[in-house]
This record gives sequence, C-alpha cells and structure tokens, in this order.
Amino acid sequence: MKAKLILKSSFGDGETVEYITQAQVEIQNGSVFISYTENPDDYTSTTSKIGISDGIVTLNRFGAFPASFLFCPGQTKEGFLTTLIGRVDVSIDTSFLDVSCADDGISVKLRYSTIFGDAVTCCSLSISCLFKEDL
Repeated sequence: MKAKLILKSSFGDGETVEYITQAQVEIQNGSVFISYTENPDDYTSTTSKIGISDGIVTLNRFGAFPASFLFCPGQTKEGFLTTLIGRVDVSIDTSFLDVSCADDGISVKLRYSTIFGDAVTCCSLSISCLFKEDL
C-alpha cells in the first residue's frame, strides 16, 4: 500500500533534518517494511528500506551511497554508511525505542548514540508513516 512518510532526525549539534516523501508499505509475518526512493538530485538511484519488527528497527539504504543501521534498545550494534570519501563504520547504541501502530499508520521514536572511534553523538529519529490508498 502507498503511504506518506515523514522522517525527522536530530543530531548532537542541534541540527534537525526533516524529509517528507511517498513510500510503499508491506506487512509480512507481523513485520512492517517501508520502502522509499531518496531525492534523485542528491542520491542517484538510491532507495531505502525501514524494517520494524519485535522492538527492532532496521534502516538500509541501497544504491550509490549504501548504509545499514540496526536499532535495538539496550544494545550496541555495528553499522556503516557510505559518503563521498568512502565507507564509515559506526556503532549504534539505542537508548529508547517506541513503536505505535494504528489502522491508518505507524509511528516510531528513537533515541540513540552514534559512535565513531572515540566520538559519540546523541541523536534522535522520528518516523511517521501514514497509510493511504490514494497517494
């Protein structure tokens, strides 16, 4: 089914980024998968997929700048992102995860720290996905 997706990220320096786009939602075996294409001007042929299942959230980006993140409360998980200067390995320490489901959509709130070597940055991510058949 089609959906309106709103991603809102906040980073340790106070910067907040909001991204709104159309998405495709699939529900399989109790898990929700949200797929969307990122801005083609910035990321040629880049698609992303968010997975939400049993208190775990994954975010994977495919294409020119792949990335992979796993958010699991109380655990530190390894991930990576690719930039113009190469791949960066990062650890993700998730301190808070709240998932709310309704007939018309799903909402996720995350608080986590990214760890690059000795540098730690506190971040948050809000995912709001409104299911709509007529987008």
